[in-house]
Amino acid sequence: MRCKLIISLFCCCVFNIAVNAQTTPGIRQVVRTFYSHYNLSAFTVQQVQFQKRKDDWYIATIEYNGGKMHYNTPILFYSGKQKKFLDLEIDRNGSQRAVDVSSYLLDYQILNFDIQPYYGYPGWYLDAIKDLSSRPELSEDDLYALARAYSTATHSSIGSPNDDVAPGKFLQLPFNEQPLAGAALDEYKRNADSAIAYFGRLAKRNSRYKTAVGSIGRKYANEIVDKYHMLLMLAPTDAEQMTLPDGIYEKKVEDSARMILKDCPPGAIFVSTNDNDLYPLLYIQKKENYRKDVYITNYVLMMYPPFIYSYTRKQLDASPIKLILDTSDYHFEVNELLYFAEGTATISSNEFFDILKMPLPPGESHHRLPIEAIRFPFKNPLFFSLSNINLMYRNGIIFMDILAHLEGRPLSMSGTLPDELRQMNERFKKDGMVRIFQP
Repeated sequence: MRCKLIISLFCCCVFNIAVNAQTTPGIRQVVRTFYSHYNLSAFTVQQVQFQKRKDDWYIATIEYNGGKMHYNTPILFYSGKQKKFLDLEIDRNGSQRAVDVSSYLLDYQILNFDIQPYYGYPGWYLDAIKDLSSRPELSEDDLYALARAYSTATHSSIGSPNDDVAPGKFLQLPFNEQPLAGAALDEYKRNADSAIAYFGRLAKRNSRYKTAVGSIGRKYANEIVDKYHMLLMLAPTDAEQMTLPDGIYEKKVEDSARMILKDCPPGAIFVSTNDNDLYPLLYIQKKENYRKDVYITNYVLMMYPPFIYSYTRKQLDASPIKLILDTSDYHFEVNELLYFAEGTATISSNEFFDILKMPLPPGESHHRLPIEAIRFPFKNPLFFSLSNINLMYRNGIIFMDILAHLEGRPLSMSGTLPDELRQMNERFKKDGMVRIFQP
């Protein structure tokens, strides 16, 4: 989409709906205040970026350049010093309206806005680390926020450019056997170890502290295994030398992970869809040298080029995964997403991937396919309907590539496919603790 959004904002007189708050308002109040009073219906993009900088809240407007979003200079919306919302020169609604915050922000964003002193702009984690690590005493929430900031520092620079990564910090990793090396590897380890240490401190202080994945003990364990997982994909020599601690997961978690691995067919590709069906399996594989023939992948990480490439290499005792797309077909912005337009044609999966390998039409930033369905030539053909799908992100494309080129290799899951791939779940049959794809 090529359009330009420029909203002229400036702070002037005190907004007539100003909240004379004695404490800094939370993200829900900020979102409700903004969207209940300002009218963005004249603009193509209905959302703006909210930025939390300790006691202040900023609004960043968005414009498109070559199909890519660009965030303009942020403008102060709530002043912590004045304890007031400030007036913005945007068309206002005729009357206040009810606002559903979940329509504008995801749960994990709300959580981070609530817990972090800084959030919502490139490099926020660096400001959070600088602030929190200098405090003489840290509350439980401070410990969690600092651990999350270090964890974000480990990941933001090694996948694909995103809204979190600080300017100049993104690493365009090479496609080779050990893409993370040298000073970049050392920095990754320092940040990962700091995240683990602060999660560990919080777990010792309050084992009942709750996180998005469960107890803080589970989060602490996952963070340890996450370091191993990143090294396994990006620095396998270092992963081989890493020792995982004993007993970091509860016995029932380990038993479940062991059963899932046991029920995977020999040489299977296992697709995880969340943290809790990924890290315990990797832990059992590494700690017990158990079922290392199972290739463990993650649906979310199929979005990011360095991890996609790693799946085409051997992992432990598991054979590489075959993809028809090569690095030039998913390198950073290439095929980051795909649009579908209304059409009546059904094409084969081979034709689908042939199109993705073609150069983009002039003036286009992404492929647009006017088709109705994609046919996978299995023994029992699979027709993937596009009737209710407008776009597909890269991880969906890569999953379809894996599916189309299994060549008899088993594909298993313990969860279900999300989003636009949901219709494929009916082709997986329950067998013990896993669900196995039926070609």
